Amino acid sequence: MNSDKGLILTRSASDRNGSCTLSYFGRSENGPFKILITNHRPLFFVSRDSEIPDLRGMERRSVQLQSFRDQDVDVLYFNSLNNFYDGRRILKEKQIQMFESDVRPADRYLMERFINGAVRIEGSGIVKEGISIWSNPKIKPSNYIPVLKWLSIDIETEPIKQTGGQGLLYSIAAHGTFCKESTKKVFVLDQKVNKEKHDFVPDIDNAIIEYYSSEKKLLLTFLDFIKTYDPDLIIGWHVIGFDLKFLSDKCRTMNIPFSIGRSSKNISINEGKQGLFSADIEGRLVIDGPQTLRSAFFKFDNYKLETVAQEILGRGKDITPETDKLMEIIRRFKDDKPALAKYNLEDCILVTEIYQKTGVIEQLKTRSHITGLPMDG
Repeated sequence: MNSDKGLILTRSASDRNGSCTLSYFGRSENGPFKILITNHRPLFFVSRDSEIPDLRGMERRSVQLQSFRDQDVDVLYFNSLNNFYDGRRILKEKQIQMFESDVRPADRYLMERFINGAVRIEGSGIVKEGISIWSNPKIKPSNYIPVLKWLSIDIETEPIKQTGGQGLLYSIAAHGTFCKESTKKVFVLDQKVNKEKHDFVPDIDNAIIEYYSSEKKLLLTFLDFIKTYDPDLIIGWHVIGFDLKFLSDKCRTMNIPFSIGRSSKNISINEGKQGLFSADIEGRLVIDGPQTLRSAFFKFDNYKLETVAQEILGRGKDITPETDKLMEIIRRFKDDKPALAKYNLEDCILVTEIYQKTGVIEQLKTRSHITGLPMDG
């Protein structure tokens, strides 16, 4: 029997072959991991005196538990996630009171084992494509909190409203940090090149520009880069509602799978209340700058990157506020692509340094360790 310990980053439940499987991705002492719990039976509770209709794939059992009103309860087990959701819907329609039916199965499994993110894994794991995969291991609470691998991303696009253009993807910048290592790359569209070429970003050490003749080549190379770099966290400024959404839409129009997680599953982007966005990427968390700083009670005149960077770091973006930013981006794309790459990458670096200076990621780790909530929850 082998063992490892790490931090769970993402959790999910899905039906496979007619039964529920729980999936947990994270980073351990030995790198990325995936835990699979197969043939899991989702559950919730009902009052013992409730008359329950026959529900597909359900088993009812008596348990020595009570509600907060001292009612004896029974547990309803379901053979699959679909059965669980159908049963919950039917009982709600019949106005039958349920207890803990809103607890997600992947969360409940951890709660029942008193696991707040940090986990000790015991069993037989195999390594596949750089990920340790554990099938139905024993899992226990742990105090281990790893160093996480960050990737700050930012895109520059054709300003459609100002130019009447087709919304070209001009460039994608990436700043990766892990322990003392740093990676700086910019993928730039240059429709005049016949094949890929390289250059260096002006005045930024060890930063490489790669030029591609089409948006499709640029996108495919960037997606490969994410898979190869394999970050735990994707960070940025409005990175979900703008950058990831734009890239997702681009991939859809080009029939390219936008699967940037540690599985083949496509990214899912959701817009919640008050315009707040969330992204579901298996194995990776997306931590968005403005939303995260607001929730951590940082106060600024506004949450523009320029404003926050000036206040936290004492410096701002490469294109200054008094410049017509949109026209300057167009000019740089047409006439000075290295300068465009510098502007794009500087935004990534500013975000990384803001996160480092404020310590928001460490705060999210601590909160997750105490409460059991996901870091992006």
